[in-house]
Amino acid sequence: LDQKDHTIIIAHRGASAQAPENTLAALELASEQQADWVEIDVQETRDGQLVVIHDSDLKKIGGTALKVAEATLGELQNVDVGSWRSPSFSDQRIPTLQQVLELCRDRVGIVIELKYYGQEKRLEHLVVNLVEDAGMQDQVIFMSLSYPGIQAMKSMRPHWPVGLLSSVAIGDITRLEVDFFAVNANFANRAFVKRVHKRGKKVMVWTVNDPVSISAMISKGVDGIITDKPGLATTIMAERARLGVHERIMIQLASLIGKQPKRPQQ
Repeated sequence: LDQKDHTIIIAHRGASAQAPENTLAALELASEQQADWVEIDVQETRDGQLVVIHDSDLKKIGGTALKVAEATLGELQNVDVGSWRSPSFSDQRIPTLQQVLELCRDRVGIVIELKYYGQEKRLEHLVVNLVEDAGMQDQVIFMSLSYPGIQAMKSMRPHWPVGLLSSVAIGDITRLEVDFFAVNANFANRAFVKRVHKRGKKVMVWTVNDPVSISAMISKGVDGIITDKPGLATTIMAERARLGVHERIMIQLASLIGKQPKRPQQ
C-alpha cells in the first residue's frame, strides 16, 4: 500500500460551500484554505469578453433572467451575485477571466471549464489569447462537457492539458484523445481509475464534499478531487499523511463496506 497520497485538491467554483460560487471572494478563500487548484466556468459575453459564471443566465445567482451571451460585460457586472449566499457578499460581481488570472497567479492553479450554451463565437481563441497574454500557460488546464470544444482547444495548443467532463458512463471513454477525465464520483471505481492510469491519463472526480467520500476517493488513487469544501479536503489530506499502513487499510475497508458517497452534483 502506497504510504503517500498523490491527490490534488480542486476547489469547485472556489470555496463555494462558504462563499458565492465563481466569485473572487470564493477563489480567495480557496487559496487561503490551501487548495492546489480552483475550478471555474468561463463564458463569452455579447461584446466578446470572458466572464466567470456557470449558468447561461443570472437567475440563480443574481435574481434576474439576464443571459450571459446576450449581455455586455458592463450589464453583467451591474448585478449583485453575492447576496444570494449572504448579505456580507453584496459587493461581489461576476469576475472576468483576466481578474481571476491576476488573483490566482503564482498562488493556485486554475482549471478552466469551457461552457457551451450554443451562442459562442470565439470562446477558445479568446481564452488562449488571454492566458498567453498573462504568461500563465503553465498554471492553467482546461476541461469541458463538449468534446468538440476540447478538441478545438487541443488543435490550437497541442501541449496544453485538456480533459473531458463526464456525468455518465457511456462506453469506454478512456480511449478518447484527452489528458484527463473529470467524472461523477459515483462511477469512479478502482477499475476505471486503473484503466485510465494504464492509458497514461488522469482522473478527477466531482463533487465530493463529505469526509468519508473524500478519503475513499483518495484511497482509490484518483488524481484530483473537485470539492465545494477545499478546507475540509486539505485537512483530510493532512490527517491521512500521519496515518500508518494499518490505519489506511481500515479506512479503505470502511469506504468499501460503510457509508456510500452522497450523489454528487455538478
